[in-house]
Amino acid sequence: MDRVAVKVYRGDVVESVHRASVAVVDSKGRLVASFGDPDLVTYVRSSIKTVQALPLLETGAADRFAFSEEELAAACSSHNGEDLHTRIVAGILHKIGLDTSALRCGAHAPYDKATAERVGRAFTPLHNNCSGKHAGMLAVCVHKGWDVSTYLNPEHPLQKRIRALVAEEAGAPEKELAVGIDGCGAPNFALPIRRTAQIFARLMSGDELPGDRGHELSRLRDAMLAHPDVVAGTGRVDTQFMRAFRGRVWVKAGGESCYGMGVRERGLGIVAKVEDGASRAVPPLLFRILEDLGVVNERERRELEPVIDEPVRNVAGREVGRIACDIHLEPAQIALKRKAT
Repeated sequence: MDRVAVKVYRGDVVESVHRASVAVVDSKGRLVASFGDPDLVTYVRSSIKTVQALPLLETGAADRFAFSEEELAAACSSHNGEDLHTRIVAGILHKIGLDTSALRCGAHAPYDKATAERVGRAFTPLHNNCSGKHAGMLAVCVHKGWDVSTYLNPEHPLQKRIRALVAEEAGAPEKELAVGIDGCGAPNFALPIRRTAQIFARLMSGDELPGDRGHELSRLRDAMLAHPDVVAGTGRVDTQFMRAFRGRVWVKAGGESCYGMGVRERGLGIVAKVEDGASRAVPPLLFRILEDLGVVNERERRELEPVIDEPVRNVAGREVGRIACDIHLEPAQIALKRKAT
C-alpha cells in the first residue's frame, strides 16, 4: 500500500512527500482503524515516558517526596529547557537530596530559541529535554536504595522494571521487545505501532481499569493534561494540541516523529509514525487523524489553524507553497484483511 500521508506543495506541484503509518486501538488492544501498516515496528522513543514514570507511583516514591502535579508532568516530559522546566526539575532533585551532577542524560542547548539565546553555552543537563524523566528515575532509585550512578544500565533494577511494564501495558511478551538506547542514554523499545497504541489507550482508560494501575495511569495522564506547558513548552505540538482540546486529547512527542495520542472520552490510543522522521509532517497528520475520528470542533480548528496550515515560505518570507494531509483512516476489518492477503 502507498503510505504517502503528507504532501509538500511548491505552487501547485507536489515537491516532496512523507510516508506514515497510523494505528488506532482501544484499551483491550483491538485495532479500531489504521493508515499504512499498523504492524510497523518502530522505536517508541519519548512517546512512552508515562510508562517510564510508572515506577514513581507504584513504588510510592512520588508520595514519599510529595511530588506535585507539575513534577509528575515533568517526569513524563520532553521539555524545551525553559525556566519553568529547569526550575521544576531542579526542585525534584532538591527533594530527593541530589543535584544536577546525578543526571546522566547529558547536556544540550534549550529547544526554546529565546532561552537558548539567553543561556548561550552555559546550558546544563537541566536543559536536556529528558531531564525530568531522569530526575523521576533517580527519585525511584533513592526511594528504593538502588545505585543512582548506574540507573541507565539496562540490567539495573529500575530499567528491568520499566521493560516489564512496557510489555505488560502493550500486551506483548517481554522477549519480543527490541531494545536500543535513546538519545538521553536510557533504554528504549521497538514495538509494532498497534501494540504501542494499546499503551496509550490504557492511559486514556485509566479511570476504568481495576486496581492500582488504573489509578497510577490516571494520575500521570491528568498531570500532563493539566500542565501541557510542562510536557513540552512554547511552540511545541504536544502543548499546542493539548491546550486546544482542553483535556479531551492527550499528545506526546517521540524522537524521529513517533507520536502518541489519546482520545480520553472514547478510550482510544493512537500512534502516528512519520517514516522519514520529518517533524514538518506531524501537525497536519495528527489533526487529520483527529478529524477523521470525529473529535474536532470548530473552536479547536480555529485555534490550531496556524499550527496545521503553516505555509512553505522562501528566504524573503513569501508564501510559496503548503503542506497538506488528506488521508482517511481505514476501518480495522479492511486493514487487517489487506494485511492477510
